[in-house]
Amino acid sequence: MKKFQKIIFYAISIVLLVVFSLYTFHFHPEVQLVFLIPGIFLVIYSALINDLPKKKRAASNRIGH
Repeated sequence: MKKFQKIIFYAISIVLLVVFSLYTFHFHPEVQLVFLIPGIFLVIYSALINDLPKKKRAASNRIGH
């Protein structure tokens, strides 16, 4: 069930991001990048952090200290 929730969350996020960016571009093209670029980075960061194994990140944190 958790994987299904993740897929639904990403699907909804991407659809909302696309709709919001199209709306912003249509009515306010001068501020499109202010909202679009952080949204894209947020989605990519979330996908990467959620898909990395926690054990691997913990081991790399200990090595660095």
